[in-house]
Amino acid sequence: MHYGMAIDLQLCFGCTECAVACKSNNNLPNKMWWNRVLTDGGDHPDTAKGTYPKLTMAHYPISCQHCANPACVKVCPVGATWRDEKTGIVVQDTDKCIGCRMCMGACPYSARVFNWEEPAYAVDFPLGDADAPKHVAGVVEKCT
Repeated sequence: MHYGMAIDLQLCFGCTECAVACKSNNNLPNKMWWNRVLTDGGDHPDTAKGTYPKLTMAHYPISCQHCANPACVKVCPVGATWRDEKTGIVVQDTDKCIGCRMCMGACPYSARVFNWEEPAYAVDFPLGDADAPKHVAGVVEKCT
């Protein structure tokens, strides 16, 4: 059984609730987002492209695509990233990660985030799932 997620881009209007839910569910530190929503339009988020009355705008949620043949796995020198063959999920072990950021450069979706400093949070207690990963400085993280 492989996991998957389908997003109907015809219905996506850029509310970013998917990114907010991911942030909360995984107890992500301030300024860290594993998911983001890009706008295909003008130079700024939520701006249309074209000239009135012919304007267009679309939104695209972007996160780790859990590739079948992930480039990030191939470049990791310490085996901190691998693909679970049973589920198809590309996994990151922050305990093994040495912070070289090779996986960040290899990912075509820019779906990895480096923790430059000790994580800071908006509230004084953990949010989300009980098994949400622990966040530490000096390692790369990604969508689970």
